[in-house]
Amino acid sequence: MSKVLSVIIALVAAVAGYAALWQGSGTLLWVRGSFDAPASTTVPVLLVLLGSLLVAAAALTVRLSRLGPIVVGALSLAFSLALTLTPASSGGDATLLRLVLAWDSPPVLTIGSGAILTSYLGLLFVLGFAFLALGLFSRERPPGGAVARIVSALCAVAVIALTASVFWFGVGVYQTKLAVMTEAPLGQALQLVQAALIVAALVALRWSSIAALASGTVLTVVGLAGIFATVPGLPQPSYLILLSGSPAIAGICLLGVGFGALLRARRTPGQQAVAIQARPGVDGL
Repeated sequence: MSKVLSVIIALVAAVAGYAALWQGSGTLLWVRGSFDAPASTTVPVLLVLLGSLLVAAAALTVRLSRLGPIVVGALSLAFSLALTLTPASSGGDATLLRLVLAWDSPPVLTIGSGAILTSYLGLLFVLGFAFLALGLFSRERPPGGAVARIVSALCAVAVIALTASVFWFGVGVYQTKLAVMTEAPLGQALQLVQAALIVAALVALRWSSIAALASGTVLTVVGLAGIFATVPGLPQPSYLILLSGSPAIAGICLLGVGFGALLRARRTPGQQAVAIQARPGVDGL
């Protein structure tokens, strides 16, 4: 029963969260890039934050079962892969790219634009692999020692660097596929490989939650500063990354992953017994 609840709650939170952050992120891009758009960014920023918190909440279901985050991570990756691998200039009205764009109805809805933006930038890759890492590596454990914390802190640096690199290559993918209408296979391959390496960095969740908590804190602070502050002279890639709110989204969701791993680590023996009651002797998901 705990597995079913974990999956249902995680999916509901993730779907609602993605819808909100896609709407907010797409609207931010529209507001900043269009002369006839409303000047205020309050509502889209709030939507980005609300959506991020809901997706982060999906990570907390790992306390019930690791299956919830695994399903959310797998579906995030599947959607992002299907969308990014769709040829930019493919014909027909039934392609996934065109179907997603059909979700837009400005000025009311920009969900489709937000979904494409976060997919092409690689945000969904980052979140998908982070949730998979949470589901695969989090476990009941005693508090880690000094060595575990140091290794986890180093892994946090790796997560930050990999996430920034994924976004940087993602700008090229976004501009190439939408502006030039050609494919960017090398950029997409590098994006995917670097995002997958986040799983290796988050293996530290087996011993400590610091990797996710520290990297999430840094990305959240940088991302929020980028949304609210206007820094003159920023190069185009940095501007698009910060404008979309992607670092803040990734940071908040990584904080959710970190707190989820912490909750999983502190499950009591009684809760562990309930989780595997249906299948004695098998470590439940």
